[in-house]
Amino acid sequence: MLKCQACGVEFEAGGRTGKPRDARFHDRRCAAAARWRTGTRATRLDSCSAAYLAGFLDGEGSIMLYRRGNGAAMRISISNTNRPVLEWCQRATSVGAIVVAPRSNPRHKTAMMWMVNSQPAASILEQVLPYLIVKHEQATVALEFQRKLAIPADKAQKEWQEQWRVRMKMLNARGSEAARA
Repeated sequence: MLKCQACGVEFEAGGRTGKPRDARFHDRRCAAAARWRTGTRATRLDSCSAAYLAGFLDGEGSIMLYRRGNGAAMRISISNTNRPVLEWCQRATSVGAIVVAPRSNPRHKTAMMWMVNSQPAASILEQVLPYLIVKHEQATVALEFQRKLAIPADKAQKEWQEQWRVRMKMLNARGSEAARA
């Protein structure tokens, strides 16, 4: 008898059951709910580059947990009107994408955003964490969230993901919302 890593149900495997002896899940739904894709990792940054990137993340960046299907996912982003700065972020880390935001006012400069999701974002946060000041707590929560997702039983449970998303939203709240928290 084996125990499903997502829901804990005991099931038989091997022999004539049709399931391999090393099966981890009792059915396809549990396997899909606990699916973990291994993403790319950011390039290793030297301390100077990590500190520079941390400064941008602290000042013009965002660390968030957003709804993704029934669960949540992590994202970091840096917004700027200077494309070469964002290109440096992308080139230095070898991950992420630069997105151009449509201008709402023709007198404003074109805004752009460098965005990185999930595991690549976690590999960046691990490197810049010692240099973060303003967003240190958000980065710590995001890294804990990402580690918890790697555990099949936790990944399959969606309720905690929404709770952590709300927790991060409170950490990111501005003004009077932040004062009430």
